[in-house]
This record gives sequence, C-alpha cells and structure tokens, in this order.
Amino acid sequence: MYLGGPRLGLFHLSKVNWVDAAKGKPQPSCPIEYDGRGYARHEPAANEVSAASTATGVVAVIADSQLRVADSFRSRCPALAGLAIAGLPALLIVSFACGGSTSAPSTLTVLSGSVTDSAGDAVVSPVTRNGVLVMPTVAVPPDLVAATITVSGGNLAATISFVPGTLSHSDTLACLLLDVDENPATGGPFTIDTTAIGYDYSVCAVNPRRSTTAQVSRLGGGSSVGIGSVPATFPSDNQVSFTVPLLLLGNDDGRLMFKVAAVQFVDDPGVFNTGTVDLMPDAGRPGGLVR
Repeated sequence: MYLGGPRLGLFHLSKVNWVDAAKGKPQPSCPIEYDGRGYARHEPAANEVSAASTATGVVAVIADSQLRVADSFRSRCPALAGLAIAGLPALLIVSFACGGSTSAPSTLTVLSGSVTDSAGDAVVSPVTRNGVLVMPTVAVPPDLVAATITVSGGNLAATISFVPGTLSHSDTLACLLLDVDENPATGGPFTIDTTAIGYDYSVCAVNPRRSTTAQVSRLGGGSSVGIGSVPATFPSDNQVSFTVPLLLLGNDDGRLMFKVAAVQFVDDPGVFNTGTVDLMPDAGRPGGLVR
C-alpha cells in the first residue's frame, strides 16, 4: 500500500515483541513504519507528534517526506495484526492497543558486514568439460582480499576487493553468495566448501563477460535461475561494486550470511571459464555475517 504525498514521520512503539518467522529471531520491539525496502526504527521529536495517547494507543505523526507501507508488515508483527491506518493529506494516524514514546529521534537502521582473505591463495584447478578434465589457461588468477556489504534504505550494496593487478574488469567473475535465511537446509551448498551453508542467492559480476552487469540468481535444488540484473561499477582498478534491491532477494531484511567466490572467463571456447580459483572466507571457515 502506498500513501502518497509527503513522507510521514516514523514512530516506534515500546513493549511490543515479535519474531521474524523466516529466521526465528526474536526482535526486541516492533516498528510500525516500513519504507517498502527495509525496517527502520525512529522515535519522532516533540514537534513531529501532533497527538499521542498511551491510554488509547492513538498516535498522529506529522508528515515530513515520502512513506511506503508494506502489506507484509502485518505478518511480521502479529501483535499489530489489527493495525488500522488512515492516510490524510499530511497526517498518518495509527490506532492500536499499545503504548507510545515521544523520545528523541534515532537514526535509520544500517546493517553491515565484511570478510577478508589472505593474498596469494588463488589457485587454478582442472575442470571437467564434456567429460574431459582440462586445465584452464589463466595468466593472472583473481585473488580476493576483502568484501564489504552495507544494507540501508532497502538496498544491499557490496564492494569486493582484489590483490592489485589480479582483477580483470572484463574477465573476472566475482560472485557474492548469500544465505539470507541462515538455514543450511535451504538453498544450495557450495561444492568445494565443507562449511554447512545453504546459499539462497548469488550476485555475480561481471556477467555476461565483458559487460558492466551483475547477474542476480536464485539458488536451490541443484539449479541456478537468473531473476534479474543490476549495474556493476569499478570504484578502483582492484574493486568491483554493485547494489541490489532487497526485493530481488526475497524482500529479505538484510541480516544474512555470505561468502565470495572468484572465477575467471577464458578464451578457450571449450573451457569458457575456470572453476572457483579463490573463496573468501576460505573453505571450511564460517561465512561473514551482516548485522
């Protein structure tokens, strides 16, 4: 549901607990505002609140910019299943049986996570093509050293870094592997990794080869299905970046586990690409966490 016009201030309720059913993670409180892209908690300043009554649970918040409210919010917050919302030209009125708070504003929730890897551990191994084991020819294999993820405003932004001189902007395929529900029984495993992680999505750049595109795929059941693409950029000679809307990742809340794999396209049409030449964190180690 979209409430047009100016954005409505956000309001945080106290003493309302809920559980994210997808991850089974208890949450300390239940925010009533959802911007269509990611949950946020914010308590308005005194001048943002035109009316508040803890006895009736009626709160009116003055509009200040644009707002989106997702229908899925009610299912994530059972305590507010009966939430009634009425949009007025410059006012959002929320009615429910909970107390309110009028303390000072807090900042929008930003999640982040990072991983690192030792330099010099990229290895090109034989691959099977048409039933034959062949060795890809790669002059300089891509060597991962770091990756960062930031989740904010309904988007997941990632930057993947390589040892200087080992990233080819046209031929390196850097794949961000995401376990969005942190459940190894869902999604798909990574065959060369002994760590029990079930990857639900991958974001690989550049794909296609010699493009400036990152391919987003849904993983699971032994298959990979492309579901969209986003632009890939190169902040430096040794970095590739992309930003993915959380809507493409099953409208996840951004809390997830991840690893990064590096592959190289090759000119031999019978080989096409290497297998994974570097995995970060290394095989057998836990994945990075976004929190």
